[in-house]
Amino acid sequence: MPKPYYAKKKTLAEGLMDVGLMVANASQLKAVLDAGYTHDYYLPLVVLISICLLLQVCVGVLILLLGITEDNEEEDPRSNRINKSVVGVIFIITVLNIFIGGFGISASPKLHVSGSTG
Repeated sequence: MPKPYYAKKKTLAEGLMDVGLMVANASQLKAVLDAGYTHDYYLPLVVLISICLLLQVCVGVLILLLGITEDNEEEDPRSNRINKSVVGVIFIITVLNIFIGGFGISASPKLHVSGSTG
């Protein structure tokens, strides 16, 4: 398989992964906004998810630029820098999503257990 063909398929796969993660983050942001200020970590989650969404848009733009420049990889040194930038930003997005998952919305509401046994 020729290198440019593989590189284009890899770039396409990264783009699709980025879209999937962006949809998940948008869904998490909606859940946090629906929970409102009553959620214990409302503000940190809104900030972290917003940063992730912004970084994901940046990765999308960088992947588009990489798709334009990777045909002439030997002639255009920008593609190597863009590729390294994409990898770095994706790493940051991954770390932020780990924190979002840790602070995230639980599927079940908090139950208040009373001390009486009936």
